[in-house]
Amino acid sequence: MVRRLSTEDADFEGEFRALLAAKREDAVDVDDAVAAIIEKTGLIDVLINNAGVASAGVTEAFTPAQASALFDVNVLGVHRVTRAVLPDLRRHKDGLIINIGVVLEIGFTIIMPWVQKKIHLKGILVTGLFCMVVRMFLLAFFPYAWVAVAVQLCHGLEVLALFVGPVMFLNRLATDQFRNSIQGVFTMAVGGVARVVGGVTAGFIVSKFGLEGGLIHGACLATVAFLIITFLFHRIPPPEEQQEDEESGVSSTDAS
Repeated sequence: MVRRLSTEDADFEGEFRALLAAKREDAVDVDDAVAAIIEKTGLIDVLINNAGVASAGVTEAFTPAQASALFDVNVLGVHRVTRAVLPDLRRHKDGLIINIGVVLEIGFTIIMPWVQKKIHLKGILVTGLFCMVVRMFLLAFFPYAWVAVAVQLCHGLEVLALFVGPVMFLNRLATDQFRNSIQGVFTMAVGGVARVVGGVTAGFIVSKFGLEGGLIHGACLATVAFLIITFLFHRIPPPEEQQEDEESGVSSTDAS
């Protein structure tokens, strides 16, 4: 939420941050936070619903309470905050509500089977990492709004390369007996530990070198990953393709 405050009103900064940290799952906390902001600033100009959580892993490992918590933040939390702000926007007949979501990413996920047939799993990984390199370098050197919007169009390929492709690769490596266990280990290592370490490291880099430095560091790491996947990664065909190759080999032997 953006408020009209003068730059001299620094005393409210800490209080404002504390108010926005109110529990989104508690409607009373949200109403109190919005009321306090309006009392201090007079009105609210913009509401940006950007908070969200995501989890990945073996389905049976999630409890109903955990699934409910995801839904509460991603769906009900947006409704609570929006509902609390709307009366003030309606009162002064002005304002903007921005809901940040993942529409394009969902679209790429839906068409992934078709993309995989065209460029295979390795092609998805290489293309996604290349898009990440380009996106971070462009944002670092051309920090304009239109650039941020334009490069976001390829973010779906990055999602496929980082979150969908590796799981599919593991499915091809693992047998049915160990598939769930391997996916669980991957989720803990990449979805858990790597995110925490990466977040802390990125925060440290940005604090030392600024946002531009953080983006350049990220682009460099993505470049290394792109080169490794491009030149050192060996494609593993899906089981049905392996079976077709084996049958073709048998047929050729019989014919000879």
